[in-house]
Amino acid sequence: MSFFGKGLERRAKELTYDQIADLIDGTGASRVAGVTVTEKTALQVSTVLACVKVLADGCATPDLHVYREKKDGTSEKALNIPEYRLLTRRPNEWQTSFEWRRMMTVHAALTGAGLSIKVRGDNGRVRELIPVEPGQWDVRKVSRYELRYRCWDEFGMIGDFSADEVFVLNGLQWNWAKSINAVTLAR
Repeated sequence: MSFFGKGLERRAKELTYDQIADLIDGTGASRVAGVTVTEKTALQVSTVLACVKVLADGCATPDLHVYREKKDGTSEKALNIPEYRLLTRRPNEWQTSFEWRRMMTVHAALTGAGLSIKVRGDNGRVRELIPVEPGQWDVRKVSRYELRYRCWDEFGMIGDFSADEVFVLNGLQWNWAKSINAVTLAR
């Protein structure tokens, strides 16, 4: 008779080399015990959804202030710059500041980082922040201290961007270039 009861026996699930490599480097969706775990399937767990919602709402709810540093080392609110309106009112045509900040926080909480492309006007100032879904961008080091961000969507490649052409909200980081994907670790 087994420890688990009459006629019941538990065995460890054998993992293939590819599954182990997937768990170590965090690429793709992993299958353990027959269940695929991704950011989207993790959100179907009510506890995960509730925790992520509390984090995202908590980060998006407070008033956002933009400050300018003065010559004497103090700072003052910068109410008269275009970025103030962008960050506090409408970062793009279809989202409010609350919606954009909440979405970026959800992306960072689950996948390690949220990314938006900076759209600049003729004067070089940022006039719009276009969010990119997790899984539709990647980051790579091109030299010791230089990063490049490649973004795509369901229609194809959007572009290859330098660090000053994107806004990245990082979650936990192991190194300066990439964030830790919480769902990958929790699998």
